[in-house]
Amino acid sequence: MDRPHWADTVIAVFTVLIFLTYITSDYFLWKQSRLADQTLREVRSGGADTHELAVQAKNQAERTKEVADRTLAQANATNALAREAKRQADIARDALNLEGRPWVGISGNDSFRLQLVKGEPLKIVLIPKNFGTAPALRERSVNKMEEFPSLPPGRVPNFNAYTRAEAGPPIVLFPGSAAQINIDTSKSGAQGNMVFAHLTDEEIRQIRTGAIRIYLYGSIWYEDTFSKKHRTDYCFMYHPETSNEDTASFTACSEHNSAD
Repeated sequence: MDRPHWADTVIAVFTVLIFLTYITSDYFLWKQSRLADQTLREVRSGGADTHELAVQAKNQAERTKEVADRTLAQANATNALAREAKRQADIARDALNLEGRPWVGISGNDSFRLQLVKGEPLKIVLIPKNFGTAPALRERSVNKMEEFPSLPPGRVPNFNAYTRAEAGPPIVLFPGSAAQINIDTSKSGAQGNMVFAHLTDEEIRQIRTGAIRIYLYGSIWYEDTFSKKHRTDYCFMYHPETSNEDTASFTACSEHNSAD
């Protein structure tokens, strides 16, 4: 029997190899197809799970936002109540401070005494009083007197001509109590373009008729029991029209009268 030609053998071998390659490819394609199916099913199942998780997360986020909104609203309401409570407390504190604090000033004709005696200096006594309900601590004052020929109404002294450094030693002024300040033309506190060191009959006449005007002005500094600082500025002018030999009448100037 004749042996097959080598070419036929090679062809047969390649045919077998091609067949085996085809079978192997089909097998791997089948495996890949099954794997792809399984993956697709898992993806679909996973997608459903992911969607459910997303829905749950969204619901939880909405609930959390609602809680946060309610908490914020409660915080805003609490802050509003706190602000209102502070405002009411401030009002009560201010009212208490106004009610229970010192008020030092000069008020009323009984706060002035004018002495016009021939041959003596022009003398005036000022009586500042604590009109408040608490002690005025570390009370100090600068007090000035000026004398000028009668000028048109509204003329006032230079209130910038003194400073707190000129104030005397501090005192305590208790509620309802008064101090006494003596000013006369022989002291440095009296200033102006006239100095009545020894009053004459003519000078007394000019003062009583208003030919010469007398101004009293100054500032009073003090503290309350809470160490809060206060200041009273005053200015008064001798008013001869309503005065007599027994009573000295002074009227307030058009400015430099204030208290805090």
